[in-house]
Amino acid sequence: MGLSNEERLSGLYYAVENMVTHSKTLSDSNYQLVDLKKYCDQLWHSFLGRVSNSSHWIIGSSASNTITWSSISPWALGVKHHCDDILKEESEALKSRHDPDYKEPFNAFDYFLSIEGLLSNANKEASKIFKIYSWSEQAVYYLRRYEDELLKDHEILSKNISNIQGECFKLFHGDEIYSRAYILNILCKFVYGNLYPYQKEKWDSLTTYLEKDNIHHALSRPMNDGSLKELAQMHVKLHKAEKDGKLTLPVRVGAMLILAGRSYYYDHQFKLLLQTLGKDVTPKDVKTLKGLFEADKKLKKDKDDNDIEYRKKSGESPLSIYGTDYMMD
Repeated sequence: MGLSNEERLSGLYYAVENMVTHSKTLSDSNYQLVDLKKYCDQLWHSFLGRVSNSSHWIIGSSASNTITWSSISPWALGVKHHCDDILKEESEALKSRHDPDYKEPFNAFDYFLSIEGLLSNANKEASKIFKIYSWSEQAVYYLRRYEDELLKDHEILSKNISNIQGECFKLFHGDEIYSRAYILNILCKFVYGNLYPYQKEKWDSLTTYLEKDNIHHALSRPMNDGSLKELAQMHVKLHKAEKDGKLTLPVRVGAMLILAGRSYYYDHQFKLLLQTLGKDVTPKDVKTLKGLFEADKKLKKDKDDNDIEYRKKSGESPLSIYGTDYMMD
């Protein structure tokens, strides 16, 4: 199905707005971001700078005319945005009236385990850069959908977007954090299984446990202290297992424990895991999983002991970091 010029221009307004908004929150002191911020700062003019209003004296301005579905201007789109929000709220309210227990289902990959969410967990600046790039792709989709007059009329904007994507490439190429987020996102999808987040009635015991115990928080751990090499090796193994039909539930549970690492160390969590898995794992599987869990607990203890030693040497109290569980003589 084709896109009208009105739909393409509307999409461009929101893409440009989001790129500019995110760029304004980037650090002014990072020299690597200077050109990216400069190109984003030029977006509105390169988009709207060619818009003329020669017919104003005949039909008036957009601000003085009736807004229709096809109206495209900063004024018209801004007004329609709030009307769309009201319609959306009414739709949600209608669903709630039909089903009082209705609520949007939680999806860990909507944010927490998305590439954007994983980046945000480790580095807010990197997350913003990724968002700028994502919106630049949206802009390309609308602007270059067809080789026509609309694209020709916005040649300067097209060039500006290309410059933004070039700057993003340099940043992606220069920091492995983006690769880590990309691979970890895929690994988490392996762990959650193919049916997540839909067909909840068909979920296996692991997927049910992951959502029930909010394990998505622990799975982001490798973003802060994981090895890109180890994540890549794990991806190769799980991808091969899936291809060979050997990505079994016990394999996925093991992957979960490895990814969570020191973030997964409570005995009651592991007890609930085994209870939920039930007969889906064999005694041999349980022995292997217990070994991984004990390794996670040791990683947690080693990390805490090292941090506490550092805090003691630097004169800071570990209580400010870990609370009463780490009360010391």
